Amino acid sequence: MRMRETLVQKFMNRLKNQLPSLKEQEVLFKNIYSMVENNEPDKNTKIFVRKRLKELAELAELNTEEKVMKLESGQLKKKELLLERFHAEDGDEAMAKVFGALNRQYNLRDTEHSRYLDLKVQLLDYCAKNRKESEGLENLSHLARRYRAYVLAGEIEKYQLDLSKEERDLHKLVERLNPENQSITGAEARHPFDYYQITQYLQKKISLYEGKGRVKLLGAYQRFLKDYDDSSSMKLMWIDAANRYLCSRKLTLQEQTLAAQNLRKPVGVTRNDIKKNKLEKHL
Repeated sequence: MRMRETLVQKFMNRLKNQLPSLKEQEVLFKNIYSMVENNEPDKNTKIFVRKRLKELAELAELNTEEKVMKLESGQLKKKELLLERFHAEDGDEAMAKVFGALNRQYNLRDTEHSRYLDLKVQLLDYCAKNRKESEGLENLSHLARRYRAYVLAGEIEKYQLDLSKEERDLHKLVERLNPENQSITGAEARHPFDYYQITQYLQKKISLYEGKGRVKLLGAYQRFLKDYDDSSSMKLMWIDAANRYLCSRKLTLQEQTLAAQNLRKPVGVTRNDIKKNKLEKHL
């Protein structure tokens, strides 16, 4: 009986955590739909977009439901089909791609509301990339602790905290331009080019995920498994080597100061280390 209560409580907590995202998602769907309806003159194109948004809404619903409880086999098949249709790896990526394309096509950015919507779509793109990176870090951290590589796990978890904080800060930054949050008295009026500054800042953050990924430590691990294989023995080999390397490395005061700025810079290796051990090119 007590175990059942614990499971129910966990379920309720997961559901509660998803409620803000659900509300925000609902508003975003509504605003994107209205934008297309207002700015697309062709009837057939509107019908096509409506259909795509309906499919995307189904995927978003499954994506959220999966975060709360385990999906049934039929739901999993439906999700896989929709992801394939949108050429995406997960629901967040699919929404970012579709909303991004519609936003570029139909958003005139000529009002406070349309500029705020533009920022919300850019933020959605950032969040999709950031959460994917965070998920990879979480999996790697779990694996490191499983193999008792606690120094490596601690380093990874610092990146996770940085990414989580940055996402929260960006949400607050974007909300500064929410017309509904403006003071009636105008006492908190913002400078007219805030929108462009925030856009540049968001795009700079998004660009960090291009190429080999944002967190080099995670990228090194993923490239190592790609170059060799993803068997348990190879994972253990990389984790053990990375953990030993981090244990032997002592940060100088200057390095600690640099590490505290934005995201901590991941560990690199020297040429001599690479010659000594082929694994170290992946650290």
